[in-house]
Amino acid sequence: MPRDTRRLTLWLSLFLVALLALAGCAAPASQPQAGPAQEQAAEPPAEVAADACLADGTVVVGTNAEYRPFEFVDENGNIVGFDIDLMDALAQRAGFDVQYVNTKWDGIFVALANGEFEAVISAVTITPERAQVVDFSDPYFNAGQAIAVRADDNRIQGPDDLDENIVVGVQLGTTGDIWVTDNTNASVQRFEETPLAIQALANGDVDAVVVDAPTLADYIRANPELNLKIVGEPFTDELYGIAVRKDCPSLLQAINNALAQVRQDGTYDQIFDQWFGVPTVAEEPPAEVAADACLADGTVVVGTNAEYRPFEFVDENGNIVGFDIDLMDALAQRAGFDVQYVNTKWDGIFVALANGEFEAVISAVTITPERAQVVDFSDPYFNAGQAIAVRADDNRIQGPDDLDENIVVGVQLGTTGDIWVTDNTNASVQRFEETPLAIQALANGDVDAVVVDAPTLADYIRANPELNLKIVGEPFTDELYGIAVRKDCPSLLQAINNALAQVRQDGTYDQIFDQWFGVQ
Repeated sequence: MPRDTRRLTLWLSLFLVALLALAGCAAPASQPQAGPAQEQAAEPPAEVAADACLADGTVVVGTNAEYRPFEFVDENGNIVGFDIDLMDALAQRAGFDVQYVNTKWDGIFVALANGEFEAVISAVTITPERAQVVDFSDPYFNAGQAIAVRADDNRIQGPDDLDENIVVGVQLGTTGDIWVTDNTNASVQRFEETPLAIQALANGDVDAVVVDAPTLADYIRANPELNLKIVGEPFTDELYGIAVRKDCPSLLQAINNALAQVRQDGTYDQIFDQWFGVPTVAEEPPAEVAADACLADGTVVVGTNAEYRPFEFVDENGNIVGFDIDLMDALAQRAGFDVQYVNTKWDGIFVALANGEFEAVISAVTITPERAQVVDFSDPYFNAGQAIAVRADDNRIQGPDDLDENIVVGVQLGTTGDIWVTDNTNASVQRFEETPLAIQALANGDVDAVVVDAPTLADYIRANPELNLKIVGEPFTDELYGIAVRKDCPSLLQAINNALAQVRQDGTYDQIFDQWFGVQ
C-alpha cells in the first residue's frame, strides 16, 4: 500500500535516498529455513574514537515493526522480535542504550539520512544502492528464496524441479517472481499478496510457491492446518544488515565488534532458536465455529495494518487512528459490539483472518474475486480509484486521454496504476518500488505525471504542499474497499452491512469522511 513522504528539506538527501529502494523492499512475514548469514566476522578492529553518535550513551534506532518475527508490536504495545533481541544484545556488549522508533518503511531511510536516528534494524537487505547512502554492519541473517509445496507432494525437491509441468505461485513483482520467471520453465501464477499465493497452494490451485524463506517458515509454523512443507534450502542469498548513518563510524565498528562477540559466545544462536527454532507439535485444529459465535462475547477482534495514513495509522500517542478506525467504531456502536484492534503486518493479514486470529479486517482492503475466495466482504464503503497528479505549473495533462507517447508516467511496480497505464495508454512508464519514490520523481521533474490511488495522492499533496503538485480530473477507475469478514461469521457480516447502511443514511459517514478527506 502506498505510504506518506516526509518533508522535502534536503533535496540532495532525498534524491540519494530514492536510490535505496530500487534494490529491495521491506519484508513480508517471517521465520527460518533461512539461517543466519554464514559469513565469518572479521577480527574486531582496534578501538576508534567515539563520534557524536555514541556521545550520550543512547543510540536511537529506527524500525518498521510490521514484519513478524523480526520486529512487531506485541499485545502490550512493546516492540519485540528477533531483530530487537539481537540489537539489545549488541547494545549490551557495546555499552550503549537503545531507544527504538517505530516508523513507516517508506520513510525509514530518509529519516536515517536526515538524522532522526543513528541506525536502522528492520530486516534490511544489504544492497549496493543503499550502501551509497548508509553504511551496513556485517550481515546478520540470510533470507534467501525458498520453495514450499503441499506436504503430500514429493515431486519437487528443489529449483531444478520447477519445469514446464509445474505451476508456481509468487507475489507480483517480488524477487521470487523475477527469479522463477528468469530461471525456470515453470508456469507462473502471480498474486497481489503472498498470503493469497500460499492459500492457493493449500487449495491445490498451484503446485509450489517461491517466497522469502522466513515468510514461508513463519506461515507453515503458524498454520499447520495448511499442510505445507518447505523443500530444500534457500537457493538465493539475501543478506540482512544493520544500517548506520555514514557519520557514525565508531557506532558501526561497535556494532560489528559486538556482532562478532554474540556469534562467538552463543548468544546469537540462542536468540535465533527462540524466534526460528523447531515448532512444537501442532494442536488439533478447533472444530468449526458456529456463525453466531463471532458475536457471542460482544467483542469483535479486528485486524488492521496501521501503516496507511489517513485510513489507519499509529498516532504520536501510540493509538491506532484514521478514517477506517472511526468508521469501524461507528459501525460497532450501531451494531452493539465492542472492537479490539490488532495491528498486524499486511502480508499476513488475510491468512491470519482465515485462521481465526480475528473476526474481521478493516485496512483499506480492495474487494477482489481472489480475496473473496478466502473471506467475505461487506458492502463497499469507499471508492479509491486511480487518479493522476502532475506538477502545479503543468497544464498539459487534464485526464487519462492526455497520457500519450510524449508523457512519462511514474507508477508503483505491480499496482493497479501500473497495470492500467501499461494496458490503456501509449505513455512511457517508469516503475518505482514504492509510491513515495514515484511522487518524489514527479516533484523532481523526472516524470511528467503519476498514477496512484486517489486517497494516496490527496493525502500526499495535502500533507506536503512544498512538493507543488496537484490532482487533475476525477478518479477514472473504480477500486472499492470493503471490510473483510471470516466466512464462518455471517451474522457479523450482516450486522456490519446493516450498520453501514445506517451511518450512510444518518450522515455519520459524511462527517467521518469530511474529517479525514475534507478540503483544508
